[in-house]
Amino acid sequence: MTISRQRFFAFTLAMLFLVLLLPVDVSANAAEPPCMTVVVVNAPDDLEISLHHTDGTEVEALRLFQFYRSWETYYRFFYDHTAPYEKVDLQNVVLTASTADNSFDCIISAGSMKSYNNLFLLDLDDQTLTDGLYPGRYAIIVTIRVLTTLIMEGVIFFLFGYTEKKSWIRFLIINLITQAGVNIALAGVSWDSYVLLGYIVVEIFVFLTEMISFPSAVREHGTIRAVVYALVANAVSLYVGGLLISYMPV
Repeated sequence: MTISRQRFFAFTLAMLFLVLLLPVDVSANAAEPPCMTVVVVNAPDDLEISLHHTDGTEVEALRLFQFYRSWETYYRFFYDHTAPYEKVDLQNVVLTASTADNSFDCIISAGSMKSYNNLFLLDLDDQTLTDGLYPGRYAIIVTIRVLTTLIMEGVIFFLFGYTEKKSWIRFLIINLITQAGVNIALAGVSWDSYVLLGYIVVEIFVFLTEMISFPSAVREHGTIRAVVYALVANAVSLYVGGLLISYMPV
């Protein structure tokens, strides 16, 4: 017995409708509480950072979380969930940085805490705390990303047998365009957000773009090989790029 196409689609839609009616338990991440992040370049292993008021009392409304990404170390002070952001007392706060050999204080003015997530750079040599990050930081990170992608996907491109100069020129053009799109998209994402998730979403669009672009632009070995190359190269790039996102500054 055969089932008509109309009956098949009707049955499928009915099943989907029934599934939507079923109650399901879901869970989701709540947004991060407000925080203050202190970035230290090449921080020594024994560096400790704490916050206290100018009268010496600890800032109990904050809790510290520390992690590393390559040459940068992040000290993040999250506001307590039980304390509303606008009621947290951050007047006349002092940041104390100490190692086995040295210790110094930096006063954080109330005007510096002007956003939900506040970002500071701690310079251990000058013993200063400034808003924002160091000049050229993003250029360094983008250069590392682009060069890593070009080298990795270039090796795969060569292993797929592409040797003509014309093919390599088009390879560079396509990758530079897609990498520009990736980095522009990531530049709009706060570095302390779920950047890995954002990267995966962007890479899906890169997959689709390159699987269309390479067969159209690179004709050295035909359409099928170009599509397979784009699929393999972007799968490897997605994996390696995810590692870079996890271990390198963003």
